[in-house]
Amino acid sequence: MKEISENEWDELKSMVIDIRDKVSVLVSEKQKEFLTPREVCRDLHICRSTYRRHVEAGRLRQVRIGEKGSRVYVRRSDIENLKKDGKI
Repeated sequence: MKEISENEWDELKSMVIDIRDKVSVLVSEKQKEFLTPREVCRDLHICRSTYRRHVEAGRLRQVRIGEKGSRVYVRRSDIENLKKDGKI
């Protein structure tokens, strides 16, 4: 078995840490209950105007959070249900 140098070990360790961090971000995004309009558009592969049409048609329900309802979100579960039902 070939031994690796300290530099190679440090490089491998750095790669593993980087991969762990990226996986952690992906897992946390999948567990996130509320999504921003941008995240919804990315998830559904739609543009912002299509997103607005879905909201106006009542297919996507927005939740306002924050001071004076300044932040808009959509529940992930609502999106998953619409996908499952074939409505989006």
